[in-house]
Amino acid sequence: MNDPSDTVRFTVGRMEVIPNSPNSVAERVRFTIDFRHPEGSVLSDLGNKIEPTCRRAVTCCEVEVREVFHRQPCCFDPRILGVIEAAATKLSLPAIRMPSGAFHDALFMNEVCPAGMIFVPCEKGISHNPAEYASPDDLAAGARVLALALLDLANK
Repeated sequence: MNDPSDTVRFTVGRMEVIPNSPNSVAERVRFTIDFRHPEGSVLSDLGNKIEPTCRRAVTCCEVEVREVFHRQPCCFDPRILGVIEAAATKLSLPAIRMPSGAFHDALFMNEVCPAGMIFVPCEKGISHNPAEYASPDDLAAGARVLALALLDLANK
């Protein structure tokens, strides 16, 4: 699939090779694929391509593809996003609205109440990785935005 906006996130997060020996042909290989995109139709299109792609890649062995988890993307309440953005502005902090493919608590809470998320910058843009690092100053700024946003919401 062509993704000119570089929005699709595709991860092979787990791979199990049996017998896991450097000089043996594998008897079985299991792996997980996790992909995310802010548009549900793109996720469906990609999901429909996984099994045929795997089957085309092998010629003399069995292929089994199972979907073990499926989650459509969500859109957060614009009012909550506005309160967060206003809090950042009041604190003279930059704010941009951006999609997140990560499965944070807010994704699931959004089904029962209005939700939003606050992100702080990570060094080199790396997140959800052992190399992730956010400076104490950036974390404190994010906490101040959260506190101000909660105060504003509590007073509405």
